[in-house]
Amino acid sequence: MASIASLPVELVSDIFTKACQGFFDSGTLLPSVKDDSLFFQTALWLSSVSASWREIALATPQLWSSIVFELNGEHDVDFDVDILQMRLERSRNFPLHLTFEKSNSKSPSLSHVQDIWDTAVPHLSRCWRLSFLNISATYFTFLFPLPGVLKSLHWLDIHARPKKRSSVPTIEQIFNAEQSICAPSLKRFAMSGAHCPPTAVMNISHLRVVFGSNMPFTYSNLRGFIERNPTLETLVMASSESSDSDGDPITLPQLKYLGLGPIRWSNFLFAPNVEHVVLSHNRMDTIEHITSNFPAIRRLSISALPRASQIEQGLAAGTASLPQLPLIRRLDIHQCPSIYAILRLVTRHIDRLPALTEVHIYRSARLDVESIALINALLHAGPNVMVWCDSQTLSSSRRWRGWDHLPALFEGRVHQLMEPVIPLWAEDL
Repeated sequence: MASIASLPVELVSDIFTKACQGFFDSGTLLPSVKDDSLFFQTALWLSSVSASWREIALATPQLWSSIVFELNGEHDVDFDVDILQMRLERSRNFPLHLTFEKSNSKSPSLSHVQDIWDTAVPHLSRCWRLSFLNISATYFTFLFPLPGVLKSLHWLDIHARPKKRSSVPTIEQIFNAEQSICAPSLKRFAMSGAHCPPTAVMNISHLRVVFGSNMPFTYSNLRGFIERNPTLETLVMASSESSDSDGDPITLPQLKYLGLGPIRWSNFLFAPNVEHVVLSHNRMDTIEHITSNFPAIRRLSISALPRASQIEQGLAAGTASLPQLPLIRRLDIHQCPSIYAILRLVTRHIDRLPALTEVHIYRSARLDVESIALINALLHAGPNVMVWCDSQTLSSSRRWRGWDHLPALFEGRVHQLMEPVIPLWAEDL
């Protein structure tokens, strides 16, 4: 502590901030309450070490600018209001990431939530990200429309879990009639459990939307949204229901990232410049449209493909195949129950992936003897291919007693991912 005390206050403040950010992950479109809580707990720990550390921590507003407030009714309203007010004051004028989350079955009264919301409203003008997680639709009656003071808001998350379709908040409850008045800087919008897509939202560049049994998706609604947001760069969507797909494919000329969850329709979207596509819980026939619909794709991430038996049956019947993907350089295999089936599919059609140089395998089943043999075959079939595996996959594979001989077998072309990079938002699909 003595050595730190000799450093300039500004440098110590920066060290504290970096220490908190070590527990904070903003890589997903939906916030992680666990990471936000660790951020706050780290700030509290730093401020409790000594009087000088507390003074520096209290003078560092960014340590207190990421606020997760749980609406669980466990404390009286005065206590909750005082805690929220304290954290808002400590953040001073620093941009806020404000999250309201309900994590248990106990619900506070409407007046309780109203008092908490009224405490936060004066500070919303400096809020760059606002998140509502698992909030009951009952509270939306006074939470929305949002006040017309969100001039700094770039990111809005709405994650509701309604039990009945009638309780789902509509987009009219969420936004004022004039979007430019409500949040002129809004660029990222994530919505789950509400009527979608939000056709009232304009100029969005990043959209994540999940459709379920409460929110039937229609092709015409998606087209209406995209016509209002032609500059969309990121689109992540999932649906558990069949949907109409009549008409020509919707064109998104500026789309760079596309994540598709389980869908029962295909050939609905044309993105000539998309570079990264994530397919999560999709059927094999979805992959067949990649070449024609996404001609510039350079990275394909496959997450949780159907059961291995389905792929094996497709391979045996000649129906499971990969299209010609001449530009793909990287293939990700994420959370797949059988690496063997995927590797067999890729190895059989390696000639259709002439530019492939990297195969990343992570959070998947262990590499058994057959899978390891297929990796060897893949390396021989693709002379420029390198294989990367995360520590979880490798550690379970090392139980195989022949593992120690593999480095020589693979000639240094199989590597361990020290920090596996999960496909963006794949776990949210």
